[in-house]
Amino acid sequence: MAQIITILAGGVASPQGVILAASTQIQFNNQSGQPVTITYTANGNQGGNLFPPVSNPIPNGGNSGVLTPNYTNGAMNYTVTPSPGVAAGPYAIQLGSGNMVVGVTNNNTNPGSVVIPYGGNLQVISFDSSQYDIGWGPATPFNNLNETGTNVYTAQTLEFGYSLTAQEAGPGGEIGGGHVIIVGS
Repeated sequence: MAQIITILAGGVASPQGVILAASTQIQFNNQSGQPVTITYTANGNQGGNLFPPVSNPIPNGGNSGVLTPNYTNGAMNYTVTPSPGVAAGPYAIQLGSGNMVVGVTNNNTNPGSVVIPYGGNLQVISFDSSQYDIGWGPATPFNNLNETGTNVYTAQTLEFGYSLTAQEAGPGGEIGGGHVIIVGS
């Protein structure tokens, strides 16, 4: 059975962040009162979108149809844009042990901002063979996530935004960054 994600007024998704069993199908149901467009955002380490594209726009009262994932495990962010209106979100879906990846290349993070569900996984990887230190403030939502590498970290706090600052290992100043938001269901 597919996980239903309901789109409410203003393009608000319910749930906003969800962790599902590996290979779970999803369906977007639009109850917003107006047509909406679902837009996926990139995950730095997947070869493509976690789910096939949605036939946009989804009319009010309509749905996306059941979407079967392209990967067994993975993570993605998406936004919802009402017509007329501005994009809401981003929102997060994690399948199984999948993880949201932030890549660091030439002192820049990509994507710059990500959302993961509470208890979801984040991985920060250097794609240019440099080692970067990561500073969090005012506190860390991830235990021991302080440099790029291959480890995957699980969010420990709920509904707080944290700034991620990537710094080359060794002396140097702030050179880039992004934002990680942890959302509840």
